[in-house]
Amino acid sequence: MIESKAFYRKIEHAFAGTENARTRERFAEGFAPRLLEYLGASLGLAAVHLYERRDGGLAKARCWGASRPDIGEELVSRPRRRSASCRGWARPAPAAPACSPWAHSTDR
Repeated sequence: MIESKAFYRKIEHAFAGTENARTRERFAEGFAPRLLEYLGASLGLAAVHLYERRDGGLAKARCWGASRPDIGEELVSRPRRRSASCRGWARPAPAAPACSPWAHSTDR
């Protein structure tokens, strides 16, 4: 069970310093490792991967945590139903999309 006050404190720590990021890329590169560090255990995350658009597809740009397979092709093949403000996917459980950097669950 997650204690809400402590959990929100972890969220604040994960976002600390991101206000200085001037681009989406810098924000993601600063936030992703902190997401794993501060919220990984609470959310059951083993790894966080960032992907970038390259040659009409997606390629893994950076990764933190446990080694996981590259899923760039899978991401490209998924239907595009995201809003303009949603730039990423999360997968805390198999095939459960959400708006955040691609994350792998420890359940895999």
